[in-house]
This record gives sequence, C-alpha cells and structure tokens, in this order.
Amino acid sequence: MTTFSTAKKRNNKQLGALSLEAMMITGGIIVGLMFIMSKGPALMYKINTVKFTSQASEIVQATQGRANLATLTIQKLCARDALNESICGTTNDGRGTNPFGGDWILSGNAASPTLIDLTATLPNDQSKVLDLADLMAPTTRAGCTEATGCSTIKTTASSIVMTY
Repeated sequence: MTTFSTAKKRNNKQLGALSLEAMMITGGIIVGLMFIMSKGPALMYKINTVKFTSQASEIVQATQGRANLATLTIQKLCARDALNESICGTTNDGRGTNPFGGDWILSGNAASPTLIDLTATLPNDQSKVLDLADLMAPTTRAGCTEATGCSTIKTTASSIVMTY
C-alpha cells in the first residue's frame, strides 16, 4: 500500500531526475551558443561580403543603358529611385551604407566616358580590403582573376576602386 510519504518521495526522485535532465539540456545549449559565438566574426564577415557584392552589383546594374556615365553619381541614382534604400541611406548619398560601414561613391572614369568607377570605402575593416578586392576583381571590366595586376581594380589602405 502506498502512503502519502512514499508517494511524496517518488515525486521528489522524479523532480531530481528532471533537474538533472534540464541541467544537461541547458549545458548543451550553452556549449552550442559558445560555438556559434566563436564563429560569429567569421560568419558576420561572410554575411557582409554577400551584402557587399550584392550592393555593388545593384549599383552597376542601375548605371547600365545610361548615356550620362561621366556625370552619374549615387545621389542622382537615388533621386531617381534606381537604387535600394539600403544603398542610398537616409540622406540619399551612399554614405556609410556599405556593409563594412563605409561609403559607396560613383563617378565617371577619367580615361573613358563609357566607363564608371565605383569606390567602396572600408573605414572599419581595413584588413579586409585586399580580400574584398580579390573577390570583386572578376566582376570588373577586365574580369581579372585577382586584384594584383588588374587594371580595373585599385586599392588604397581603406578603399577599393572598381571600374565597370
């Protein structure tokens, strides 16, 4: 026959087992979060890289078919709603809107009126300039395999100039 005190003891045992199970689950979640956090910077860089290439592509596509490339700017494209607000920003000038915290600057190419130069500044991530330049080199006018030796991509300490 089960008395109240033995039933209470069984419930206490069950509560203890549940607590151990909950602790194991909590521990697993903490270990998982620590793993994700350790990969956070690399994952964030990959996400920003995808956004960067997408924004550059959108800007270049917005310039296609226009006859006034020498005088075309981000401001003009934004005023004509040719670019996404994420590129234009709140002031419609492309300042501080690239995923690395820098500016998008569009200008006519000095050597040819049929080409444009797209400059991306990277003030917050200068160590990534060369990697991003290599990534963008195949998309430029010359279609180079890397930035080194490519005539249509130039770098400074904190910017990339791509010619399309």
